[in-house]
Amino acid sequence: MKGVPARSHEGGRGRDALASTPPGEFRRELDNITFAGVRAAAQRTVEAYAVHERDDRTIRALVAQGKERDAVEFCISWGPDKSNAHFGAWMDALDKVTDINRTHFDTSVRDGRDTISGLLPATGGARVAAAALTVLGLRPRPAEFR
Repeated sequence: MKGVPARSHEGGRGRDALASTPPGEFRRELDNITFAGVRAAAQRTVEAYAVHERDDRTIRALVAQGKERDAVEFCISWGPDKSNAHFGAWMDALDKVTDINRTHFDTSVRDGRDTISGLLPATGGARVAAAALTVLGLRPRPAEFR
Protein backbone atom coordinates (compact mmCIF):
# COMPACT_ATOMS: atom_id res chain seq x y z
CA MET A 1 0.00 0.00 0.00
CA LYS A 2 2.25 2.73 -1.27
CA GLY A 3 1.70 6.21 0.07
CA VAL A 4 -0.19 5.05 3.16
CA PRO A 5 1.75 5.84 6.33
CA ALA A 6 1.96 3.24 9.05
CA ARG A 7 0.00 4.03 12.19
CA SER A 8 1.97 2.80 15.12
CA HIS A 9 1.86 3.55 18.82
CA GLU A 10 4.74 1.17 19.47
CA GLY A 11 7.81 3.30 18.98
CA GLY A 12 7.02 4.72 15.54
CA ARG A 13 9.10 2.13 13.68
CA GLY A 14 6.76 2.31 10.68
CA ARG A 15 7.43 0.69 7.31
CA ASP A 16 11.25 0.71 7.36
CA ALA A 17 11.45 -1.92 10.10
CA LEU A 18 9.20 -4.20 8.05
CA ALA A 19 10.75 -3.86 4.59
CA SER A 20 11.02 -7.65 4.22
CA THR A 21 7.37 -8.27 5.06
CA PRO A 22 5.37 -9.86 2.24
CA PRO A 23 2.59 -7.83 0.58
CA GLY A 24 -1.11 -8.49 0.99
CA GLU A 25 -3.03 -9.02 4.20
CA PHE A 26 0.12 -9.35 6.32
CA ARG A 27 1.34 -5.99 5.05
CA ARG A 28 -2.06 -4.43 5.69
CA GLU A 29 -2.14 -5.77 9.25
CA LEU A 30 1.39 -4.55 9.96
CA ASP A 31 0.55 -1.11 8.55
CA ASN A 32 -2.44 -0.88 10.87
CA ILE A 33 -0.81 -1.38 14.26
CA THR A 34 -2.88 0.52 16.79
CA PHE A 35 -2.61 -1.36 20.08
CA ALA A 36 0.29 -2.24 22.35
CA GLY A 37 1.65 -5.70 21.73
CA VAL A 38 0.17 -6.12 18.25
CA ARG A 39 3.38 -5.35 16.35
CA ALA A 40 5.39 -8.08 18.09
CA ALA A 41 2.53 -10.58 17.79
CA ALA A 42 2.02 -9.73 14.11
CA GLN A 43 5.75 -10.09 13.42
CA ARG A 44 5.69 -13.55 15.02
CA THR A 45 2.71 -14.41 12.81
CA VAL A 46 4.58 -13.37 9.67
CA GLU A 47 7.66 -15.32 10.75
CA ALA A 48 5.59 -18.44 11.47
CA TYR A 49 3.87 -18.10 8.10
CA ALA A 50 7.25 -17.87 6.37
CA VAL A 51 8.19 -21.23 7.95
CA HIS A 52 4.91 -22.72 6.77
CA GLU A 53 5.57 -21.40 3.24
CA ARG A 54 9.04 -22.96 3.36
CA ASP A 55 7.36 -26.24 4.26
CA ASP A 56 5.20 -25.93 1.16
CA ARG A 57 8.31 -25.58 -0.99
CA THR A 58 9.84 -28.61 0.77
CA ILE A 59 6.75 -30.71 0.04
CA ARG A 60 6.77 -29.67 -3.61
CA ALA A 61 10.50 -30.42 -3.90
CA LEU A 62 10.01 -33.88 -2.39
CA VAL A 63 7.21 -34.61 -4.88
CA ALA A 64 9.35 -33.35 -7.77
CA GLN A 65 12.12 -35.74 -6.63
CA GLY A 66 9.67 -38.64 -6.71
CA LYS A 67 9.55 -38.93 -2.91
CA GLU A 68 5.76 -38.77 -2.55
CA ARG A 69 5.74 -40.90 0.61
CA ASP A 70 8.24 -38.55 2.31
CA ALA A 71 6.20 -35.55 1.11
CA VAL A 72 2.98 -36.95 2.57
CA GLU A 73 4.68 -37.89 5.83
CA PHE A 74 6.19 -34.41 6.15
CA CYS A 75 2.90 -32.78 5.22
CA ILE A 76 0.55 -34.59 7.61
CA SER A 77 2.81 -35.15 10.60
CA TRP A 78 2.46 -33.17 13.83
CA GLY A 79 5.99 -34.09 14.88
CA PRO A 80 8.54 -31.38 15.61
CA ASP A 81 9.83 -29.64 12.48
CA LYS A 82 7.01 -31.07 10.36
CA SER A 83 4.47 -29.16 8.30
CA ASN A 84 1.43 -29.51 10.58
CA ALA A 85 3.43 -28.47 13.65
CA HIS A 86 4.55 -25.34 11.79
CA PHE A 87 0.99 -24.70 10.65
CA GLY A 88 -0.16 -25.01 14.27
CA ALA A 89 2.51 -22.50 15.35
CA TRP A 90 1.28 -20.10 12.68
CA MET A 91 -2.34 -20.47 13.85
CA ASP A 92 -1.30 -19.91 17.49
CA ALA A 93 0.57 -16.75 16.51
CA LEU A 94 -2.40 -15.52 14.48
CA ASP A 95 -4.73 -16.23 17.41
CA LYS A 96 -2.57 -14.01 19.65
CA VAL A 97 -2.95 -11.07 17.24
CA THR A 98 -6.68 -11.70 17.03
CA ASP A 99 -6.98 -11.94 20.81
CA ILE A 100 -5.27 -8.57 21.33
CA ASN A 101 -7.58 -6.92 18.80
CA ARG A 102 -10.66 -8.68 20.21
CA THR A 103 -9.80 -7.55 23.75
CA HIS A 104 -9.56 -3.92 22.63
CA PHE A 105 -12.77 -4.23 20.60
CA ASP A 106 -14.68 -5.72 23.55
CA THR A 107 -13.35 -3.00 25.85
CA SER A 108 -14.40 -0.28 23.41
CA VAL A 109 -17.88 -1.76 23.05
CA ARG A 110 -18.26 -1.98 26.84
CA ASP A 111 -17.09 1.62 27.29
CA GLY A 112 -19.46 2.79 24.56
CA ARG A 113 -22.40 1.00 26.13
CA ASP A 114 -21.56 2.48 29.53
CA THR A 115 -21.50 5.95 27.99
CA ILE A 116 -24.81 5.47 26.18
CA SER A 117 -26.49 3.90 29.21
CA GLY A 118 -25.83 7.05 31.21
CA LEU A 119 -27.27 9.24 28.46
CA LEU A 120 -30.46 7.29 27.78
CA PRO A 121 -32.60 8.79 30.59
CA ALA A 122 -31.56 12.33 29.65
CA THR A 123 -32.18 11.67 25.96
CA GLY A 124 -35.60 10.16 26.66
CA GLY A 125 -36.51 13.13 28.85
CA ALA A 126 -35.41 15.57 26.17
CA ARG A 127 -37.59 13.79 23.58
CA VAL A 128 -40.65 13.92 25.86
CA ALA A 129 -39.99 17.59 26.57
CA ALA A 130 -39.65 18.37 22.85
CA ALA A 131 -42.93 16.58 22.10
CA ALA A 132 -44.74 18.42 24.91
CA LEU A 133 -43.41 21.80 23.81
CA THR A 134 -44.40 21.05 20.21
CA VAL A 135 -47.98 20.28 21.29
CA LEU A 136 -48.13 23.40 23.47
CA GLY A 137 -46.69 25.54 20.67
CA LEU A 138 -49.13 24.24 18.06
CA ARG A 139 -52.21 24.38 20.28
CA PRO A 140 -52.90 28.13 19.83
CA ARG A 141 -52.58 27.93 16.00
CA PRO A 142 -55.94 26.18 15.28
CA ALA A 143 -57.69 28.79 17.45
CA GLU A 144 -56.57 31.51 15.03
CA PHE A 145 -58.64 29.90 12.25
CA ARG A 146 -61.94 29.71 14.14
